[in-house]
Amino acid sequence: MRILLFMMRTMEINIAKLERERERLGKSKMEICRDLGIAYQNWDYIIRSRQTKLKTIQKIADYFGIDGKDLLI
Repeated sequence: MRILLFMMRTMEINIAKLERERERLGKSKMEICRDLGIAYQNWDYIIRSRQTKLKTIQKIADYFGIDGKDLLI
């Protein structure tokens, strides 16, 4: 049960790193949302709130080909 609760926590995300990785791939925000299968509103919320679930951070990191720890603050 403890592991499940940890997975549901939100983590603070390094927005500057996220944007650098997006630019490195030359992808628009809409392209990334489509590729990741998330709504643009969700991506916008992640950027504004600077946080998301650990599961989402790992999904984004996998997309960029980086370690999920690199996106955490």
